[in-house]
Amino acid sequence: MSTPSFSEETRRAHSKLWQPVVEHRFVQELVNDTIDDAVNARYLTLDCDFINNLTGAVGHAVAMVPGMPEKTWFAQFPSVLTDKENDYFLRSF
Repeated sequence: MSTPSFSEETRRAHSKLWQPVVEHRFVQELVNDTIDDAVNARYLTLDCDFINNLTGAVGHAVAMVPGMPEKTWFAQFPSVLTDKENDYFLRSF
C-alpha cells in the first residue's frame, strides 16, 4: 500500500470543506463545459483583477523585504502570474 500524497492527505483531512467546493454549481458547470458565457466572463473579469492586484502586492513585497534571498524568492512568483495565466486572460477577452 502506497503512502498518500500530501495533497491527498490534505483533501481527506478537510473533506467537509472540499466536497461543497467541488460540488458547487459553478465548478460543476465549468468542468462539464456548460457554464453560461456571461457567468464565465464575470468570473474571468474578477479573477483577472485579483491576479493584477496580487502581482502588484508581490512586487511591493519584493521592494520591502530586507535581503536578497527574500527578494529572490518573491521575485520568482510574478512570472508565474503574468505568463500563461495572463495569456489566457488576453485570449479570453
